[in-house]
Amino acid sequence: MSPRDIDTSTSTYKPTSEDPLFAVLSTNDPPSSEQVALTKSRLDELRAELSPLHHEIQDTPKNGTSATRSKLTEAVLAPWRRLPTEIIAEILQTAVNPGSLSFLSDKNPATDRAHFRNLRAVCRTWREVAFATQSLWTTVWIDFDAYDAYSVSSGEVYASVIRGVEGYFKHAGPTLPLNLGFRWHASPDAAVVTDEEGSENREYTRVWNLWLDYICSQRTRWEEISWFCTTHHFQLFEKRLAKELELGTGPWKALFFQIILQDAFAEHNGIGATPSIIQTCFPELETINLNADEDSLVFGSVTPSRLLDPHSNLCKLRLEVHLDLNPYFTRVGGFTHLKKLLLACPKLHVTPVESGPTFELPNLELVVLSCPPSFSALARLYAPKLKTLQILTNEPPNSDRETTIELQTSLADTFSSVISFAQQCNRTLKEFRLNCWFLKDDNMLRQLLEALTSVEEVCLDTWFRDRRSPALENGPSTSGSGSTSSGSGSAFDTSDAMGVVDELQNSMCLPNLLRFCLHDPADEETPQPLAESEVSQRHLRSRTSRLKEDDRAPLDDTSIDSQLDADLALIDQLKQEAAEALGDPVPGVESEVAEEQPAPIPIAPNEDQVEVPDESDEDEAGSEHGNPEDHPDFFIRGQFSWPSLASFLRSCQTRAQHNRSSNSTSGARKAKEFEFFPSAKALKAGGEEAKLVIEALAREGLSITRETSCRVYW
Repeated sequence: MSPRDIDTSTSTYKPTSEDPLFAVLSTNDPPSSEQVALTKSRLDELRAELSPLHHEIQDTPKNGTSATRSKLTEAVLAPWRRLPTEIIAEILQTAVNPGSLSFLSDKNPATDRAHFRNLRAVCRTWREVAFATQSLWTTVWIDFDAYDAYSVSSGEVYASVIRGVEGYFKHAGPTLPLNLGFRWHASPDAAVVTDEEGSENREYTRVWNLWLDYICSQRTRWEEISWFCTTHHFQLFEKRLAKELELGTGPWKALFFQIILQDAFAEHNGIGATPSIIQTCFPELETINLNADEDSLVFGSVTPSRLLDPHSNLCKLRLEVHLDLNPYFTRVGGFTHLKKLLLACPKLHVTPVESGPTFELPNLELVVLSCPPSFSALARLYAPKLKTLQILTNEPPNSDRETTIELQTSLADTFSSVISFAQQCNRTLKEFRLNCWFLKDDNMLRQLLEALTSVEEVCLDTWFRDRRSPALENGPSTSGSGSTSSGSGSAFDTSDAMGVVDELQNSMCLPNLLRFCLHDPADEETPQPLAESEVSQRHLRSRTSRLKEDDRAPLDDTSIDSQLDADLALIDQLKQEAAEALGDPVPGVESEVAEEQPAPIPIAPNEDQVEVPDESDEDEAGSEHGNPEDHPDFFIRGQFSWPSLASFLRSCQTRAQHNRSSNSTSGARKAKEFEFFPSAKALKAGGEEAKLVIEALAREGLSITRETSCRVYW
């Protein structure tokens, strides 16, 4: 509790300067030993005074004043006032520098200088610690767009801001690495205004050059630079680099570039004469994050910028492409030491990677595809050391029927590239994640899992469909051999539940698996195409909506139309089969006939189950179960067999136990036990069947954690 937390609205008491405790009663400063002793003595007096008056404490101003004085005095002894300076410094570090590289943006309050200023105002000690800790002053985010770039006085305002940034970084000392992020969109050579006397004011161009002067003056100290600007701004920076090379200035030390280009304008001349300027000026550069809203950095063979020229030291490349993957992907081969490649396509109808030569990336260990238009890019990569492959895709929300079918078909038709890529990495691949909403049938899933021979951790949002033993056709067994599940009177015979006759999927799939994460298709970690009014929650900002009416390409080709008709017919067939399996009314069949169809799994009414919606739940049905009119569910992968999954998990547990026993006998390093991580949403969607299966597996000793353990490397 601090003096600022005390409610003094009902009391007129305020400490005066004559009070020997005034210095600590009116501030958050830590008390001296003498002040601590005096505070304890005064508290004893105040408590003795208040003791007989508690029932009257609110009745008189005098007693209210005594209570306020007591609370203020107690605050002097608060433990946080006596924190060691090292602990205070750690608290400030956590608040001001909470992340690794790539956390600079206006969405992160830790990079706001006003936020840091408020922390320094807690008390004199915190302020002294802040100014004495140079590492707290190494990061700045500045938004130049918050100032009026076109006013007559803008030049002096911008110059003042630049001087403020320079003064801020001086507190970091002369040697620590610095991190800078800024937003600046107004064109530096177009901002010409007229003052009251009619003369032109070109101060804005001058201050842009002043800003470049300062950035270049600290070339040996930048660790991260984040540009939220236009392509033209970055071109001007490259031109400045070329001039500095002519003058013989030394290389930059920057390790991390984040480039967010929010425009469609770029000059197409004057840059090509300086190839490999990024490699020359930034020889130690390790990471490039690039997001150009209109793909303005690459136009076919025209190169407005040299940012994606080959670089021998670059280890991580993250590209967010909005129109055409090809001109960007063709430059991937120039980064021969690349270890991490992340590609995202946040808009529909991005042109997928076309066929062409294969790029060998001998050091590549991580590939992440987010919202890909197809998987053709994987057919052009050779990565003999790949360890992690994550494919993050989901059904476009609120999209029209044809758009969803087009995307699903594109992903399904190129899925063989995923399987081939996994087979290519079958000696090194250890971690795999996939969202399976587009998979057409179980055979595609089986082929994939058979290819993951070396994988130890798998994250999926589905499993094989219902393939159950006859004992389960009418629901879980109630024989006496089973154990009673908690909270119900029914019993569950594990031998029946696990008796899935599918030796292929249980003996050949994932022989080295140690961790299985089961996600719900709607998990928050899985990126969805954005609704038009939404902004991406990832770090890279200013995502263009994936769903815009003018981006929906018409299906004019007759072959596409014929395929679409076939797809629509298949949808109707699959929906009828799904409705029959769920006991829903089937289109074209009288409702009383459809209602006679028994559901294969009896669902007991409880608050955790997922109920089959009736016509009154039309809105929810559209989002959860696939409304034929509003929310097409082309391949309908929502239902899968929990007994089949349980049988597979048991085989994984048996293999892990065998490996542990073998290693123990041979003296080798102890093998890990098998672990299952189902998400709460996935368990809820599985209803009573999932609950009974999980309880049975837990009784058999399987390690189960009811939340997923994997993380998205984005």
